[in-house]
Amino acid sequence: MYFSVLIKALVATAFLLHTSFAAAVPTAELIETRASSSCSNNPANRACWASGFNIANDFDKTFPSTGNTVYYNLELTNGTCNPDGHGPRQCLLFNGQYPGPVIRATWGDQLLITVKNSLQDNGTTVHWHGVRQYHSTGMDGVNGVTECPLAPGTSRTYSFQVTQHGTSWYHAHFSAQYGDGVVGTMIFDGPATSNYDVDLGTYPLSDWFYMTAYQINAITSQNLQKLQGPPSADNLLINGTNVNANGGGSYSRTVVQSGKAYRLRLINIAVDNYIQVSLDGHPFSVISTDFVPIKPFTANWLLLGIGQRYDVIITANQTADNYWFRANVARACLSDKKGFGRAVWSYSTVTSATPSSSPLPGEPQSCIEPGPLTPFWYQPVPSGSFQSSVNSFGNTSYPDSMAVLPTAPQGQWNYWLIQQPSNFPLIAHPIHLHGHDFYVLGQGTSQYSSSSASLNFDTPPRRDTATLHGGGWLALAFLSDNPGAWMMHCHIAWHVSSGLGAQFVEAPNQIVLPDRFAFDQECRNWKNYATHAYYQKEDSGL
Repeated sequence: MYFSVLIKALVATAFLLHTSFAAAVPTAELIETRASSSCSNNPANRACWASGFNIANDFDKTFPSTGNTVYYNLELTNGTCNPDGHGPRQCLLFNGQYPGPVIRATWGDQLLITVKNSLQDNGTTVHWHGVRQYHSTGMDGVNGVTECPLAPGTSRTYSFQVTQHGTSWYHAHFSAQYGDGVVGTMIFDGPATSNYDVDLGTYPLSDWFYMTAYQINAITSQNLQKLQGPPSADNLLINGTNVNANGGGSYSRTVVQSGKAYRLRLINIAVDNYIQVSLDGHPFSVISTDFVPIKPFTANWLLLGIGQRYDVIITANQTADNYWFRANVARACLSDKKGFGRAVWSYSTVTSATPSSSPLPGEPQSCIEPGPLTPFWYQPVPSGSFQSSVNSFGNTSYPDSMAVLPTAPQGQWNYWLIQQPSNFPLIAHPIHLHGHDFYVLGQGTSQYSSSSASLNFDTPPRRDTATLHGGGWLALAFLSDNPGAWMMHCHIAWHVSSGLGAQFVEAPNQIVLPDRFAFDQECRNWKNYATHAYYQKEDSGL
């Protein structure tokens, strides 16, 4: 397919033993926020947590074990939804709602989430975006990679420990299914790098189509053969709602109190578009990227690729009034040519009304991610043995048709250099990694050249989704420390559907296998269903 060749394999492997790593460098701020076991998390000290854990912990190696198990039940059904008042259309919904229920747990909890597939004619799997699934690859929720699809009428329970803290989302990983509503958000409570009074929870941002995702996917597949793009989104949603072009629908509304500081958890759950956001009159103090706490920085606008998250602090310190929260399609990323969302934020002492506020300056005119995105806890990435090699893996050539890529042995670093050919459409791609997050060593908007590229090995940004610029490159590093079968792919739904992804097996002899009886039974259920419900294969299935 057209997009299956967009990413050439550009990978180099550094053979450095884990024991040779440079130690993490504690900063002054980090040392000052080390807390005693008696401190508690409260508005005046969000750096603290419990049982001696705090924001200074190396969350790769250290996380609580609360002994607490949190249970959720999600039932996926056919239904209709009408989030912007344009009119109902067919949707696939968790527990009858869009977005699905918020899953909330505490750092160190065990999550048990039972998913029942009550769809009329679809399989499904559910992926917990950004969750490392540390030694639990069988819970990653990728059909054809970690499990068989869940057949209609059957259930499975996903079980994993919450070893990270922050904000994310969950969604179907079954063709373009999540574009029809199979999404929800997640909060894993933990410490933070800045204080706040109130946690407002998740604030999902999404494009919205009046045709179903499967209809859009089919049209897009046909368009790709003619080097044409997908149909345009019909609207953008903020927190699951918006008004439509004819004035129907409603805005999401948030009420704040003067003088309070609010934590807001921004998530791009779109299928096709980068989105840039701002709140009139109120800059963001950014404290987290994906699941990674960062040193706070201030921004008037933020740009989010699909799958990316930013946790921000908003201080209600302006004149009491009504203000627009703005979400615009990021045209500089060659996302859609139209689309904007609006929501209303009101101070508690005024009557909620249509705002007349003006946007803050600094709306992004490029597809460059904001920054600096400096992790609060960090370690330098080893650079001494880094070598770039185009169209090779570990300096050994392999064919484009190779289905599964090996990785560096456990305790050693992987370096991936991903290049988009300059003769392809200059579309930005949000690249997402399963089973790990990664250090972003560098990005560029032209072809990679080792003589001109500036790679950051000392304090690189760290996240699980990053932008490959149109005609540009993306250099990533991650440590082999989580045996499993993992995906790396573009998170534009139509692109991964058309093959823009790779899968790799890490330390196959050390993979903790799921329950074999349950695994085999799920595959038998799917085989029995698929035998009698044949559909022409249209895409990668991912």
